[in-house]
Amino acid sequence: MLRQFRYPTNRQALMMTITSGIVLIAMMIGWLSVSTNTALLNRKLLLYDERQEQIGQETMAIWTQIGEVTSLQEMDKRIREAGYAQPQAIEFMVPKLVTSAVSSTLQIEGRTQ
Repeated sequence: MLRQFRYPTNRQALMMTITSGIVLIAMMIGWLSVSTNTALLNRKLLLYDERQEQIGQETMAIWTQIGEVTSLQEMDKRIREAGYAQPQAIEFMVPKLVTSAVSSTLQIEGRTQ
């Protein structure tokens, strides 16, 4: 019985060759698909990195503008343009403290101590 399967026939050899070729081509197509997808994702990642850098620079520029607008010199200039003047002297008003007297007498069984 084993003698019968000892050597493949020409038909079996041809089928194995065709099947191996199909598997090889399928593996090559799969590999190329994965490689292409990886390259596309890498390109998108680079674009997103560039966009993030651009947004970071825009954010820093906005913070710089906010710092310039809220600087003491700029605020003083804007206050004067609005017609307000700086006070010559500042006087703080301190409220008087209200104190109350607390009685320290203690009554124990009708006696005062």
